[in-house]
Formats: sequence, structure tokens, C-alpha cells
Amino acid sequence: MSTYPDAVRPDVHLERYVTIESAPGALEACMHGEGFSDVTVRSDGSLESGSLPEAQRQTYAVSMWKCMAEFPYEPRFNQRLSTEQLAAIYRYYAGELTDCLEDLGYTVDAPPSETTFVEGYYTAPDLWSPYSAVLGSTEDPSSAYATCPILPPDLFGSS
Repeated sequence: MSTYPDAVRPDVHLERYVTIESAPGALEACMHGEGFSDVTVRSDGSLESGSLPEAQRQTYAVSMWKCMAEFPYEPRFNQRLSTEQLAAIYRYYAGELTDCLEDLGYTVDAPPSETTFVEGYYTAPDLWSPYSAVLGSTEDPSSAYATCPILPPDLFGSS
């Protein structure tokens, strides 16, 4: 909460770990419990909070911090990815994900080399992603996110 360094952070306890798929719903429910009923999960899995009056922004930030502390990602999702995992992401992006998005009518830019992608994953995160075609489109991305998972299903092993 760097925007509000003097904000009082409440004591929290871990409710449960969440996965990439379950995190948005857990955060939405938690924020509703905190009194922010306008918070909804977007089709891309991010949260939409609507417009907040200036007077509520710090309270919102503290509530979001609290909810994220109560529902953190499973530890395996917070580890730096191995070279093998990054290569698996690249192969999935350049193959199955690109094909899936193109089948939905999106035009995906040509990928860089696998070496460039792997080496730039942490230093140049905007280097390349097939989902750039979706995010740069005027189409509702709901179908793309539902049909074409953003990460390979076995990247972190079985759940």
C-alpha cells in the first residue's frame, strides 16, 4: 500500500490459498464483505471496482490489502518460474494458444525466438503475448478467456 504508507493495516488471518482461477472470485466475495459491493470480476479475471469517491480510496486500498492477505496465491504461484517453465509457456503461447486465438478470429503477432522470450520474460514482460491481440481488440474478451486459457494447464503440475 505504497499510496497510503500511514494507513492502519488490520490484523488478518489466512482464510485459504487461492489458485489463478479461484483468486478473482475469492477477492470479489471478500471485497463485498468489506462493503464494496460494486467490485466484480471482469471476463479477463481482473477486478473492476467502478468509480470510487476520493474519500473511499484509502479504505478500498486497505480492504484490498486485507483480502489479498486473507486469500493469497498458493506458494507455487509466487515462485520465480524455471527456464523449463518459461520454455513451456513459450511453446504453449506459440502453438496451442496462438492457434486457439486465431480460431476465434484474432490476428496474433509472430513470436520472437524461444531464447529471446525466455531471456526477456522478467526483464521485458511486454515482449510478446498472444493475448495482446485480444487486449488490443474492441471485442469482448470473455470468449477468448473462457476458450483459450492464458497459461498451459500443467505449468504448475496438478492442483
